[in-house]
Amino acid sequence: PTVAAVEAKPEGNKYMARIAELRREGKLIIEAATQAAREFPEDYRRMRGE
Repeated sequence: PTVAAVEAKPEGNKYMARIAELRREGKLIIEAATQAAREFPEDYRRMRGE
């Protein structure tokens, strides 16, 4: 997903919300996505449709 998509719909998904939070802290999208996936693996898998 694009950065806009990540930041547009964080509600109900801790993975997406965490990415948006890390982006606001200045992390690169790839760093934010990797960290968020480690912290919230269930939400990450759900988002991917697994």
